[in-house]
Amino acid sequence: MDLPPGLRLSIETQPSAADCHAVGMALDAYNRQFLGETGYSQTGLFVRNKAGEIMAALVGSTYAGWLFVAMLWVHADLRRRGIGSQLLALAEERAAERGCHSALLDTFSFQGPAFYPRFGYRVYGALDYPPDHRRFFLWKPLKPAAAANDVKLFPVSVKAVLFEADRVVLLENERGEWELPGGRLEAGEDPMAGLVREVAEELGAAVAVATILDSWVYEVLPGREVLIVTYGVRRAAPGEMRASGEHRRFGLFVLDELDGLPLAEGYRRSIRSWAAQGGIR
Repeated sequence: MDLPPGLRLSIETQPSAADCHAVGMALDAYNRQFLGETGYSQTGLFVRNKAGEIMAALVGSTYAGWLFVAMLWVHADLRRRGIGSQLLALAEERAAERGCHSALLDTFSFQGPAFYPRFGYRVYGALDYPPDHRRFFLWKPLKPAAAANDVKLFPVSVKAVLFEADRVVLLENERGEWELPGGRLEAGEDPMAGLVREVAEELGAAVAVATILDSWVYEVLPGREVLIVTYGVRRAAPGEMRASGEHRRFGLFVLDELDGLPLAEGYRRSIRSWAAQGGIR
């Protein structure tokens, strides 16, 4: 780098909070020439135990009418108690009080792609990043006027990868395509509870959800897109399977047969992922 006399370059892996703040304020000063008052403010909501240790937190900022949620985390011991959703709601409430009209965040395919849409967040973009996963970008209007923006909504459909011995269970739909069992979530429904319900309805099988596998936006029909979230599942109880009236039939297929089937690539990817993680027994 060719720098004027008296300047030097320092590459720092752990820059200080003060230096990062100084750069942010310098950039904000430039932005105000175009945006006017930006109302920049950092946001930190923390749940701590008696020892002061952080057990859950939301970290972000408000800027130019937007709430940016940078991090939302809940300790494993406190999950499924509504703490994450309450932190999110509180951050949104405080942002609206500061004049914010919308909220913005991103999440990986193994984190919360099925969580945030339950609270009004809409997918507007996705990247294949990092390798073998995806990163989704979501936004939510905090005020009625913001909802008028032309942003596409993606319904959420949860799907199960279930192996019977070394064969995966697939269902044939009315278009002659094979797909994983599962379906759309009902209003306010937990994604894993919804998946257990859908598998019971479509196959008559009781399953237990083991892990999330993948997620992607899938164009089911021209102009009809759905956010697919796949999970690896196992049988919770023995019993015969049967296809419901929603599908023509069900089938059992070994991995080598997948490439010859009319099957979405995302489903193939999820099936092979669950097989590699021990889904085949």
